[in-house]
Amino acid sequence: MDIQLSVQQLSKRYHTGEGVTGISLDVRKGELVTLLGPSGCGKTTVLRSIGGFLDPDSGEILIEGASVLKSPPEKRPTSMVFQGYNLWPHMTVFENLAFGLKIRKMKKADIQKAVKDVLDLVRLPGSENKHPGQLSGGQQQRIALARSLLLKPAVLLLDEPFSALDAKLRHEMREELREIQAETGLTMVFVTHDQEDKAWPKASGRSISATSATISINAGKAT
Repeated sequence: MDIQLSVQQLSKRYHTGEGVTGISLDVRKGELVTLLGPSGCGKTTVLRSIGGFLDPDSGEILIEGASVLKSPPEKRPTSMVFQGYNLWPHMTVFENLAFGLKIRKMKKADIQKAVKDVLDLVRLPGSENKHPGQLSGGQQQRIALARSLLLKPAVLLLDEPFSALDAKLRHEMREELREIQAETGLTMVFVTHDQEDKAWPKASGRSISATSATISINAGKAT
């Protein structure tokens, strides 16, 4: 299976001494890899470096075989779902989702279809005219996920997207994300400190994908 993402000897250290040293990992096309570790261990540093939000001190990042180190976030074939929902409160759900597609100059009819399809995928059909303030936390996170899915990234990056949700809702969102990943075949890198997420590949007697994996990061090094 093709390598979709390759991180090679990535190092990034802050003045506090925290960061990562010599991180290497390969993620195959259609695979979901979980980066697991306690707060401050460096897992988000790896994710943000992949997305272009941090410049590493050394190392290489390849997506679909091409280096992206010199590319800004908006030019990388990635999309990130953050811990916060980052939805514009004055815009409707449709406007929030359509914004990135309009920038890409997609035709109006194609935007409408794409938004409808992705809302069906995240189980929020018919919510186009609602504002974020009318949605629950879980629903807002679904919209944030839908916005990233619409961009059809080569690698979808998820930075503890369910950490603000209660335990029951986190479990539901994990199940939904697993189903979305299986349906779309997207390559995903998911950062978490929740040990429950480590069990994803075996949950419910089936795996998220045929090649899901968990990589633990501790004190800035992969273990």
